[in-house]
Amino acid sequence: MKKIGIVTVYKNINFGSNLQTYALQQILLRLGYQPENLIVTDIQKNYFVYCKRIYHLIVHVIKSFSKLNRVKYRRNLIFKRYVSDNIRSSDYSCSNIETLEKKGEKKFDYYICGSDQIWAPNQFNPFFFLSFCKDKSRNIAYAPSIGLTSIPENLVKPYCQLLQNIGALSIREKDGASLIKSLLNIDIPVVLDPTLLLNRNDWLSHSSSKYYPISCKYILCYFLGNNYAQREKVKRLSEVTGYNIFLLPSNRYDCKWGNKQIYEAGPQEFINLLDQAEVLCTDSFHGTIFSINLHKPFFTFLRFNDDDPLNQNSRVLNFLDETGLQSRIITEEKEIPFNFYKNLDWGKIDSYLEEKRIYSIKFLQSSLQ
Repeated sequence: MKKIGIVTVYKNINFGSNLQTYALQQILLRLGYQPENLIVTDIQKNYFVYCKRIYHLIVHVIKSFSKLNRVKYRRNLIFKRYVSDNIRSSDYSCSNIETLEKKGEKKFDYYICGSDQIWAPNQFNPFFFLSFCKDKSRNIAYAPSIGLTSIPENLVKPYCQLLQNIGALSIREKDGASLIKSLLNIDIPVVLDPTLLLNRNDWLSHSSSKYYPISCKYILCYFLGNNYAQREKVKRLSEVTGYNIFLLPSNRYDCKWGNKQIYEAGPQEFINLLDQAEVLCTDSFHGTIFSINLHKPFFTFLRFNDDDPLNQNSRVLNFLDETGLQSRIITEEKEIPFNFYKNLDWGKIDSYLEEKRIYSIKFLQSSLQ
């Protein structure tokens, strides 16, 4: 059985990152491969760095008595448990990319740089372009996201060099495909985020109500940004419908409003909470696409201002445009409609997703052959 080394971001407290890693792994297992997620830990032996770490550890212990930090600690344990139980991490770990270049290539038949914003210019790292493997025929890019609408001039040359070392290129958004077209003058496939390669039944069988069995009707809120006006719109929706507001807090503000703050929820609990909700209000890309995949009414808020140099709105705008769901976007001028199900033709959306699943999985199969 051929082994595949996956390079992506998943050891963090983020529902989307963890679930997209799990999804790509499951699809590769179904295709008959043995996937493992690579771990590279840069070990710094600088004395001053060590002292700095000790200082931050002391500060962390002092701050840990605050409610938010205790919450973060508990949530961190839940996510660690999820990764340990569900993500196939490679037992081959190395201290740096140079070690991987020398020894790691012999362990895997193929390498895949997976999804999420691993190609974002504001966190540029050659590792996420598979720079350590010089045999481009073994290098595959499946649905990475650039996230931004442009690449800084100082990174154009490195991007071109790294992209040309990948034998099978794909991207997650059409804006990213346009950027690569401008760099390399080639057309590349736009494929689905890995989470959409699994269908509704796949995800429901992976969900859990361990921490929060719920009996009342509620609006689920999953915000990564801190826009106060967006929360006010949700409050007005709650007043009209009589539904409770349940929050998955990602910042201090979301610990202070709503009917219930749900802290002890990992990726599997997130799926269950979304499935049981009446509607989701979110500014998250993965929150949006999970709602669509699970047939759950949703409203998406734009997290970034148009003039923000780190504006990542194109990720969600591209997908809602592809699925014809632009009406689910809530702008500053627009209130949340009370008719949750308006313009939601799940049959039509499922047909689109199934067609794209077949296309995306065929890309993976052909790339691995």
